[in-house]
Amino acid sequence: MEDLIAALHDKIAELLEQAQDLDAALQNAPQSESTVEKVADLLKRVCNALSETLKMLNDPQSPLHVLARRLENTPLGALPQTLGKFLEEHRQFLEKIVRLPGPTVDKIIDYLKDETEARYTDVDVFDSADLIKTLESFRDLVCEISAYAHDLAFVWDPQLIKPIVKGVIGTCMAVGDVTGAIIAHQDPTGWVLVKAIKSTVSGVRMVKKSINAIKERLPGWLSKVKQGRMQRNNPPPPRL
Repeated sequence: MEDLIAALHDKIAELLEQAQDLDAALQNAPQSESTVEKVADLLKRVCNALSETLKMLNDPQSPLHVLARRLENTPLGALPQTLGKFLEEHRQFLEKIVRLPGPTVDKIIDYLKDETEARYTDVDVFDSADLIKTLESFRDLVCEISAYAHDLAFVWDPQLIKPIVKGVIGTCMAVGDVTGAIIAHQDPTGWVLVKAIKSTVSGVRMVKKSINAIKERLPGWLSKVKQGRMQRNNPPPPRL
């Protein structure tokens, strides 16, 4: 299992780097040919990385299955005074285990704080099936957009792509504490397990928000893309 955990950590680092690059590329509006090529390449890589992550999570030796056996359907809550510790331990994980640069870590911690602060003391339940189902839905949307990504040259819509950045971060939040909980399973306080539930629930919630945002824009964008393809394939006859 150690090799699988290490591979998941590598995939988290890869996905977060891709999310950062995607976010940076979207700042280059209005679009240029190089921007569209960059975004198309990143979407393809994110699609592949999400598929590989899901394959590892579904592996019989996956830490997700181990954590599910310990926590599935067990309600756990957190004390409000532990929020600072929660955020700081995530910072340490991202810096020391995933080895991300400081500015990237700062942005992720800001996202995590925004997502968890208001609901930090809620009683949550670990649901591995919902985690997998949510990540699969997100992966499918990213891959669908990736298949049409070069059409961004004709129908530029950064608001369709931006939720992917947050969805990737949410994915990494959820997966990171699945592995973190197993690494630190000997913790007798149970704090690591509480943190795992808070992170996975918060991460899944962030991914679901991204899914909803993408679904709001995707049908309209695809309609414009397909209309544009038809017009380019069937140009109007020349005027006499």
